Amino acid sequence: IYANATDPGVFRVFSPVKKNLRVQWYGIPEKYLKKTRQVLGDYVFCHSCGTRLEYAGIYIAHIGVWRCDTCGNYPKKYFVYEDNDLSQLKHLPDYTVINSEPVYLLSKDVGIDSSITFESIVCSAPAFGRGEAVLSQNNNTYHIYLGKNPAGWTLALENILERKSELKVLILGLNNRIPDGHDISWIWDVHIDISKLNRLGSNIFIVGDRAYDMAVRLKTEGIENVSILETAEEGIQKANNSYSDCEIAVLANYSSMLEIRKIITGKAIN
Repeated sequence: IYANATDPGVFRVFSPVKKNLRVQWYGIPEKYLKKTRQVLGDYVFCHSCGTRLEYAGIYIAHIGVWRCDTCGNYPKKYFVYEDNDLSQLKHLPDYTVINSEPVYLLSKDVGIDSSITFESIVCSAPAFGRGEAVLSQNNNTYHIYLGKNPAGWTLALENILERKSELKVLILGLNNRIPDGHDISWIWDVHIDISKLNRLGSNIFIVGDRAYDMAVRLKTEGIENVSILETAEEGIQKANNSYSDCEIAVLANYSSMLEIRKIITGKAIN
C-alpha cells in the first residue's frame, strides 16, 4: 500500500492495517508547505483522542505536517523527494510532483531502475484538463486547468500565477450545471493571491453561466478591472484577437472547462 501520511484521514485508514501488509508512506516536501491554512479541510481532530490537530506546515486544507499534542499521534516517518529531485521537477505543478512520489516508490519495489522512473516523471506532460498545453490560432498556447472545489481552484491558481511568468491572459469559467452542482457558494472559500493576480491588469476574462458571481468574488478582493464575456466563444475570440504568440491560462469548473476546451481544440474530450 502506498499512502499519503500527511493526510490525517488517509493515515487513519491505513495505519492499523495487518502486519502482513506493508504500507509505504509518502508526504509533502517542505518547500510546498505554508505557515497558515488557506482553505478549510475535512479533517480537524485526532482520530485517537479527539483533540484538535496541530500543524507545523500546511499544504492545502487538512493536508500537511500534522500531529496530536495530547496523545502523540502523528506519522513517524515517510518519504519525500530531496531538493535535488524537486529542482528537476520544477516545471511540473506541485500536486503532480506529490502524486508522482508513490509511483517512484512503487517502481523501486518492483525492480525498475529509479533513474528510468525519474526520467519518465521529468518528461511527463499534463493530462486532459490538468494544465495541458494546447496551441490555438495566432500561435497562442492555452494551458487548461480543471477546478472543482476550493482546494482545487486554490492550488491551480497558485500554480498558474507562479509558474507562468509569460502569462498574458487568465480566463476564468464558472457554470452551475448538473455536472458542476447548482450551488456555487464554494467560490467564496477559494484563496486568491491578490498581488499575483493584479499583475495581469485588465487581462482577466470571466465567462460562464455564473460569470457575474465570479466577478463579485474578485471585486471583494479589490480586483475590479476584469472583462465579463457573455459566452466562452467571446472570451476565446477576444484573447486570440488581442494577443499572438503568448501564454493564456484557463481555469474553469467541469462543464465550463469542457465547453472552453471544445472551442479551442474542436473536441471536449479526447
